[in-house]
Formats: sequence, structure tokens, C-alpha cells
Amino acid sequence: MHSSLLYLFAATFVAVGVLRRYATQLGLLDIPCARSSHTQITPRGGGGAFVAALLVWALFQPHSHFFPAFWFGGLPAALMIALVGLWDDYRSLSARVRLLVQCLAVGWALYALHGYWPETWMYVPILFVLPFWWIGGVWCTNLFNFMDGTDGFSASEAITVFGFAAFLFAQVGALDMMWWCLAVVSSVGAFFLWNFPRAKIFMGDAGSGFLGFMIAWVALVMQCIYDIPMALLGMVHGIFCFDATVTLIRRYLAGERVMEAHRKHAFQRLNIYGWSHRKILYAKCLLNSLLVGLCLWTWFHMDHIWITLALELALLVGAYRWIERKQPMFY
Repeated sequence: MHSSLLYLFAATFVAVGVLRRYATQLGLLDIPCARSSHTQITPRGGGGAFVAALLVWALFQPHSHFFPAFWFGGLPAALMIALVGLWDDYRSLSARVRLLVQCLAVGWALYALHGYWPETWMYVPILFVLPFWWIGGVWCTNLFNFMDGTDGFSASEAITVFGFAAFLFAQVGALDMMWWCLAVVSSVGAFFLWNFPRAKIFMGDAGSGFLGFMIAWVALVMQCIYDIPMALLGMVHGIFCFDATVTLIRRYLAGERVMEAHRKHAFQRLNIYGWSHRKILYAKCLLNSLLVGLCLWTWFHMDHIWITLALELALLVGAYRWIERKQPMFY
């Protein structure tokens, strides 16, 4: 397993490089516009390379290493979302088509886990909870796409979230899911070398949709099978969850068309304010390291999870308000 991760890293790095070389012929180019955070035409769709590499890696592992719901639920649903995202990278699809596919994929992944559903969650019967998990899965898939806006931003987030997930799975002896999360870290890490500021290729919808969905699915597996609070993964993923959700709500309340592209996320406004992609990435990684430390402490002191949730919220609100003062959303 250890050596296979190295092969996966190398294979992904080469695959992304090949895709970048032929991106022009394939029509996979991101052309800057008024809502872009970059100024040069850049290849996109790089996420398709690490998704393909992960699929090949998984197929070459002994099937006993993964439980049935992985093969018949999580992985097929993630690939469905990735394929639609890749098509959108190649030729734009309507938001309704993408949303329909995402709803079907999340619904199927939930059903594949039905044998593991707890009777209650947070003292609420599971049948009342499932619609919220469904909506949450679709939202998590989309918010990752929304937040994929500056160099290295989303790739570094995936490395952090799946790295922490691997740690949690290791704590409960779930080695199959631990290795899967480490495989995602390895493959996305190889892509990150191409995407580090100044990015030579973008992830595209294929990669962002796949990763966003997979984070939601891993959180469900934690909760349903291993009784690990999904809130822990949500806390590590807090920057994306907070910024995407608050921005969507504020734009909706302002009467804007929320499905239209924009540059009003907090990290995008830092770029408008004058911060470089690299400075934004470093600041985000610093904040993420604080969240990881907070979540590690929470794992060993679960009785105080509500206190740490409040501390994290205060930290994120403080950072958001600081950015709002520097570069208001509406001006």
C-alpha cells in the first residue's frame, strides 16, 4: 500500500502534465473574464487526471480492502459527478442538468449506505434526518466548486481535509477508508504541484465536484459506520463551508442571481484588495492549521465539542469581518 501511493503520486503528476500539454487541442482552456481571478489563458480540467488515477489505483487494490458500499455507492456516484463536471469543462452544461445529476448521485450514495444508517441522529429519527443529509451532500459538492477560485486553494483544502480524515479512520481501525483518504491526498498532492501559484493548470469542475462530493460521503461513512461525529470533518472544512454559505445567503438577500459567477467570496475579495494568489494560499493554510489543531484537541476531548465549535465559529467570523472591512462585498 505504501509504495502504491508513491506510484499514484507519480502517475497523477505525469497524467496532469500530459493533459496540460494537449489542453488546447481538447478545448480545455479557461479564458479570463471580468469575474476571473487570473489574467492569462490557462488549461483546465486537471481534476480529470487525478480522478482517473484514483480510479485505476482503487481497481488495482484487492476488493476486500473496501466495503461494498464504496464500490456500489460512493465511488460510482463520485465518478458520475466527475464525468458531468468534465463535460462541463469541455462544453458548458446548464446548472439544472448538473444539479439533477448531483441530486441523483448523492441520493444513490445515501441509499448504498442504508444498511448502516443509525436509528437516530442527534436524538432525531433517521428518516427525518436523511433529507438534510441529502441536501448537505449536494451543497458540499457545489460549495467546493464555488470556492475553487485561486491558485492552490482547493487542492490544499482537499489535502488538509482528507489527511485529517485519514487520521480519524486510523484511530478507529478503519484501514480501508484510511488508505482511500491517503490515496486522495497523494493524487491531489501531485496535482497541487501543477496548481501551486502561479498555476499551470486548473482543477475544473471534474475535480472540484468529485472532491466536494467525496468529502460529504466520507463524513457520512464516519457517522454511519464508525460513529465518528461528522462535525469533526466539517470543522476542518470550516473555511469553505463558512465562506460559501455566508456568501450565498448574502447574495440571495441582496437580490442577486446566486447561480451566476461572481467574485464576492472572501478569498476573492482579498485578491481584489491586492493580495497575491500565493499570499492568500499561505494565509488560508495558516488558518487551516489552527482549525486542524482545534479539531485534534476536540477528538481527545469530545465532551467539549460544542465549546470548540463555538471557538471555531468565532475565529471564522472574526476573519470574515476583517476581510469585509478591507474589501466589502457590496460597494
